[in-house]
Amino acid sequence: IKYPAGMQAQAKTLAAQIPGAQAQQTSSVERVTLVLGADGLQVTERGSTTQSPTAPATKTGPKPTSTNGMTAADTGACIN
Repeated sequence: IKYPAGMQAQAKTLAAQIPGAQAQQTSSVERVTLVLGADGLQVTERGSTTQSPTAPATKTGPKPTSTNGMTAADTGACIN
């Protein structure tokens, strides 16, 4: 656990919840930061990381409508 000056209490609170965690004050973070692993990746906000590899493109299909949606009750058609 890395934490900036003035946030030792918050870091200790987090460390108490994670067996084996060690807290370290540093100027390299702006808030209490839980470091997992040694690869340098760090969550910066919901859904993103710093130094992240390129994410694969995701495919999106059409949204179901009354003409192309299927239900479990449909028979005789392939959902694929």
